[in-house]
Amino acid sequence: MRKLVRQVTSPGALRPRHLAIAATCLVGAVWGLYHELHEPEDPRWQIAREQEATILEDLNRHPPRGCPTVEPETYDPWGDAYQIVCHPETDRLIVTVVSHGDGDGRAIATSKTFWR
Repeated sequence: MRKLVRQVTSPGALRPRHLAIAATCLVGAVWGLYHELHEPEDPRWQIAREQEATILEDLNRHPPRGCPTVEPETYDPWGDAYQIVCHPETDRLIVTVVSHGDGDGRAIATSKTFWR
């Protein structure tokens, strides 16, 4: 019983392997955070934003009465068709063009309000 009490009351010194594990974890966390913050943006996101603005400008030339469609289907830089979402209200129609992006859960959307 005496040995157990002595081990509990006087903690052991940090061993070199503990420091190596902690340093490895710290380096990994800093590396991941750096790349997350400084990752260059894929130029396809900017292309998709510009295409969405072009689609809405085309609709602006001939304001829609109901939910419009994109003719012919226009595809985003990842090869998916743009989705048009409408929110009709009594005095206006809100049209949103959506690109679902590269499939990692991020999507971009551009909206425009058309007054009736």
